[in-house]
Amino acid sequence: MRIVIASNPFKGSMSGIEVADRIAAGMKAGFGGRLTADRVPIADGGDGTLDAVAASVKSKEIRLKAPDALGRSRATRYLLIDGGATAVVEMALVSGLAMIEASERNPEKASTYGMGALIADAVRRGAMRVIVGIGGSATNDGGVGMAAALGYRFIGADGREVEPRGGTLKDIRKIDATGANAAVAAAEILVACDVTNPLVGPKGASAVYGPQKGADAAMVKRLDAGLKSYAGVVEKHFKREFRNEPGAGAAGGAGFGLMAFAGARLVSGIDLMIDITGLDARASVADMMVTGEGRMDSQSAQGKAPFGALKLAKKYGIPAIAFCGGVEEEDELYEAGFAAVFPIVDKPMALEAAMSGGGELLERAARRAGRLLRAGMRMGAK
Repeated sequence: MRIVIASNPFKGSMSGIEVADRIAAGMKAGFGGRLTADRVPIADGGDGTLDAVAASVKSKEIRLKAPDALGRSRATRYLLIDGGATAVVEMALVSGLAMIEASERNPEKASTYGMGALIADAVRRGAMRVIVGIGGSATNDGGVGMAAALGYRFIGADGREVEPRGGTLKDIRKIDATGANAAVAAAEILVACDVTNPLVGPKGASAVYGPQKGADAAMVKRLDAGLKSYAGVVEKHFKREFRNEPGAGAAGGAGFGLMAFAGARLVSGIDLMIDITGLDARASVADMMVTGEGRMDSQSAQGKAPFGALKLAKKYGIPAIAFCGGVEEEDELYEAGFAAVFPIVDKPMALEAAMSGGGELLERAARRAGRLLRAGMRMGAK
């Protein structure tokens, strides 16, 4: 029996690498020594993207300092692959929620400047293609900070430069592109994105994602109005509408900003990861696909990493099972094609305990799945 483990991080609990290791150990123990596990950590553009890439391809890690979402200099990193021709940037590691305390969350003060600084550094080092994973952001600035890091200046009604952050978008009246980074303009920018939200409105960046970044109802309205005003200035400057493009509202409008200021193309994050990790070829020789993430629901079957793994399982006619911390809308997951979904929490416990003990819980669940698989194999042999 050969399984391929396409493991997504369990956010706040385990990295994709640890998830793969725990599943492999548990299923081998439960099934017996005749099980071979091919571990392929994956991500969909959010937390864990760099680790997933580094686990599958030869890469060089670039360590540097850049501003976090609140402008403080922090140690961060990105990867160079393809001999330095391609860079992989994970927004969560520089402008992400994970870089700031929960009590500090304030999307009116937050900026994507740090993400832009990493992109600029990558092209300065010779990268001609930059893959940007934009999940897990702490920002709602429409990419204005990123654009400032790429050399754009934003001017207010009084002729003075406007500080580029979420709360000042309403003050921008003009864009000065005289200092725009020509190397970025010449590079191919691909954005790994798994959402299709527009920039503004009830399904836009502020309304859908603002609350998890610290915005109350009044702030959501201000942020949305600021993005709408800003979008008008940007679209007038570039003579093109971006606000309703699928994914424009991703990462607090960073999708919009990357399209407008960096000429970026938004693509499926999991499809990019499948290509980079060679998961397709590895699934073609497997007997079973194993995947999962911290929480699974119907969205897991609509573009997130487990769905990409499920698509490959269907392509090669092998069953797909998933492990998760919690599950909702389980029937929809089975209708999508999963053969089995295993929640790992096996007794009543606090969320903190489940997350801190996630590794052992996952390994125990994998052992149970391995035993069940062994029993099924014996029944099939009769």
